[in-house]
Amino acid sequence: MIVLVKSALVPAPVPDATILERGRAVSRAMTMGYDAWIAKVRVDNRGDLVGAIEWAQLNH
Repeated sequence: MIVLVKSALVPAPVPDATILERGRAVSRAMTMGYDAWIAKVRVDNRGDLVGAIEWAQLNH
């Protein structure tokens, strides 16, 4: 599994992955025979997770 992680410090929203970032993750995963996923994470000023991690598969 190849995971592209995008993060943000609350209250900012997690930015979307660029087309280039997604393409690199999918290309690397396909080369290795794995699936590519994106994880969106929000943290507070102590680095603690805020809310749930949002998962989405990039290549399906």
